[in-house]
Amino acid sequence: MAAMRAFSTSAGVGSVADVAAGHEVRLRRYAASIVHDVQRAEDVVQDVLCRLIERPTSAPDDASSLRAWLFASVRNRCIDVLRKEGRMKALAELDDDAVGSPTPASLAETQDEADRALAALDQLPASQRACLRLRFSGNMSYREISEATGKSVNHVGVLIHEGLKTLRSQLIGDLADGGVR
Repeated sequence: MAAMRAFSTSAGVGSVADVAAGHEVRLRRYAASIVHDVQRAEDVVQDVLCRLIERPTSAPDDASSLRAWLFASVRNRCIDVLRKEGRMKALAELDDDAVGSPTPASLAETQDEADRALAALDQLPASQRACLRLRFSGNMSYREISEATGKSVNHVGVLIHEGLKTLRSQLIGDLADGGVR
């Protein structure tokens, strides 16, 4: 633990920690007015005081400056806590949206997208269609597809690449032409 600095106050000579502890109640009230929660306010003040005790040289040398420094530190820490909670709340809301049951509209949209993709897949040449189905529905590797179709591994890669490129252009073209979505 770092050595505590001593300085003179109106009440006599005291350490930084002693002077800071004298402001603890006011700091908690101040923090509670910012974070609107007594428990969080206590945590914030405790954190600031612990940091002060760990690194007393970061605090000002006189009592009045120390008081201002403490209140500024508590305010800054409260802002950090609120920002973090805001991010966590946003993430929780995203998780709730992802976990929540899908709406009928989103189910219908998903089904429409799947129907468009399957219709576009049916328009591909048979070799591309077969390779894509084996790859994505069958979860097969290029080597396994090569063995199943009798084509070389390189040819399977080309067929899958060309098939995906064609599907992508067709589906993007459908969205642009039909204004679907």
